Amino acid sequence: MRIGLLVNPASGRGRAEGYARELAPALTDDGLEVEVCHLNPPPVAHELSAFVASCDGLVVVGGDGTLQSVIDAAVEGDTPVYHAPLGTENLFAREVGMTREIEQVRGALRERRIERYDVGRSAGSPFLMMLSVGFDAHVIHRLAQRRQGAITHLAYVQPILAELVQGSMPRLSIEVDGSTVVEDRPGLAVVANSRQYAMRIDPAPDASMQDGVLDVVFFPARWPTGLILWATRSRFRRHTRRPGLVKVRGRQVTIRNHIGRLLHQVDGEPGRLHPEVSSELAIEVQPAALSVLMPG
Repeated sequence: MRIGLLVNPASGRGRAEGYARELAPALTDDGLEVEVCHLNPPPVAHELSAFVASCDGLVVVGGDGTLQSVIDAAVEGDTPVYHAPLGTENLFAREVGMTREIEQVRGALRERRIERYDVGRSAGSPFLMMLSVGFDAHVIHRLAQRRQGAITHLAYVQPILAELVQGSMPRLSIEVDGSTVVEDRPGLAVVANSRQYAMRIDPAPDASMQDGVLDVVFFPARWPTGLILWATRSRFRRHTRRPGLVKVRGRQVTIRNHIGRLLHQVDGEPGRLHPEVSSELAIEVQPAALSVLMPG
């Protein structure tokens, strides 16, 4: 059985490379053929797809952004994935119960117990965890402009403060399965495929990655500082019944920004829009699209 070891050397403050060197011989001892592919710099899309399609399973070594970068290839090749978490948050690994313990990885590949998970998609980009429009997306875009190598939670402090002081709220309209649920209101929109979110501020605590729908949550706020209270409520699961909050489920979502370009983020990475439709975003779910190797 051929296993692809997809490694982001920048993850884990450089520890991903050493981890991969430790993991590879352990898998070889189990009779597996191991091929290593480095994702930094990212390979050309068709080369990554060809590599993934040639494998019987993948171990992705890195963070949520690293995993997000290989979803398309894994879905296209229907190649099952295990995530060895070495990122800042590691939300998917947290959701599924994956660790980077070598014995757990070996067990997952040996037992080969596979489950299928939904994948979200927008503007040509897949996401496993969530997409959002508003404050946190603006923070991630600010961070991306100054990012160099691996990041930590401290790296977010400066862009968060800058957005609190200098940022403005988008005015959003949201449609879910053809019905308007938010119309021209300032705030933050989260389209969740998972209940997990950064810092355990979980906007959609009931979201499931295996139910075939997306959970849409809208936090109304006129100013960025107004989201601090929403974040506190979300951290302690006290937000879902507050007046003004919108929470609905569906398979197709459209978000429009009435006052300029619509910035969004997917799985903690800056999202990209086509320049001709920069104020509108169409989002959909692909049910059971990704095969996942469950922890051993």
